Amino acid sequence: MFSRRLFLTGSLATLPLLTFPRRARADVPLAYTLTDLGPLLPFGLSPTTALTVGSTLNPQIAATLFPAFRSLGTLGGEFSRANGAYGVYVVGYASLGFFTHAFRWSEATGMLDLFTVDPDDTTLFSAATDINGATVICGYGDNPTRQTTVPLVWLGGSGFPLILPTPNNAGHGAGINDHGDITGDLNDAVTNQTHAALWPVSGGFIDCHTTGNFSLGFEVNLPGQVVGNVFTLAGSRGFVWLPLTGMLLLNPLPEDSQSSAMAINDDGLIVGGSSTPGPDASTQGHQAAVRYVNGVAEALLPLCLDATGWELLGAIDVNNQGLITGQGLFNDVRHAFLLTPSDDETPLPEPEPIPPEEKRRRRHRRKERREICHRWDKRRGWMEVDESKESRWEKLCHDWDAAHLRRR
Repeated sequence: MFSRRLFLTGSLATLPLLTFPRRARADVPLAYTLTDLGPLLPFGLSPTTALTVGSTLNPQIAATLFPAFRSLGTLGGEFSRANGAYGVYVVGYASLGFFTHAFRWSEATGMLDLFTVDPDDTTLFSAATDINGATVICGYGDNPTRQTTVPLVWLGGSGFPLILPTPNNAGHGAGINDHGDITGDLNDAVTNQTHAALWPVSGGFIDCHTTGNFSLGFEVNLPGQVVGNVFTLAGSRGFVWLPLTGMLLLNPLPEDSQSSAMAINDDGLIVGGSSTPGPDASTQGHQAAVRYVNGVAEALLPLCLDATGWELLGAIDVNNQGLITGQGLFNDVRHAFLLTPSDDETPLPEPEPIPPEEKRRRRHRRKERREICHRWDKRRGWMEVDESKESRWEKLCHDWDAAHLRRR
């Protein structure tokens, strides 16, 4: 565990050690079962349970998507959205009518208004993005003068939010871990650029940006590792920021040119997307949901046991049980999905025993092939058949095999 007192402000780009969060392959699920959550929008998973939250479409209303669908309503207006969950609590934002406020929902209390930075001004905007086990909530909203959007924190899960420190009084809070560290983005006072940031529970802030032109932090895990997106000259890249190394880029799948990193769990498993842009801004090329194991992207679709008709477009969140939620296409219609690690490693079936007569026939065929290929070699000046070179052996025997099969 690193000491938080060492990292209060500044960039860590010059530190020499470069390594991705390490995971033994034995700790990574070999397969997943896929649950279709329907034509919904997924936005978050509880870190400790399968509770998946998001919203409906047209109109957008906050909802729990799994283990059971439940509409959470609004604060009196026409729309709402659930962004995060922990235990029995769900957080997000909802319309009051003309204004939008952050909310916290539970079955016991229903939807509670979390208000804004000014107790006397309900017209200010606020939104909650994540909650931890101590019911500390992070998010963003208007500052008292409405001139900028600032990162916010609600202590104790209710009351009025506090503004997190930033160099230019502008930014957003996006994710929080169980220590109380918060990630998001801030506006750099010198360059006026948006940079990924970390607000340690010990105080102050860290500018996590060490490469590219623009970056956003999305989530921070218990060891203090931050994931997000950075925009470089080569295109968008997911990144993981580590306390002792700074920002490390995550490459897409070999066939793609861009990547994203949306979430990380406490074990260091990162999920996101890999894509290739379309020919113009209105079209999208290839998209694939991925996980990153030791910094290497792996497509999730081939790991699913029951994904007929599916195309997984992107992973949104991963929790400490290894569950992954995201969005894909099911029979060409957008659906939310939930991937659950499976104990079924889908072993290959045991081969049936070969009858003795078939064994003799195969031995005779191998002998016949060697004799014919050996004679073929001699006519071309080769002294012997090099059976260790399988590709040459197959080429030599291809024509003979085809003729032999026609005679059967």
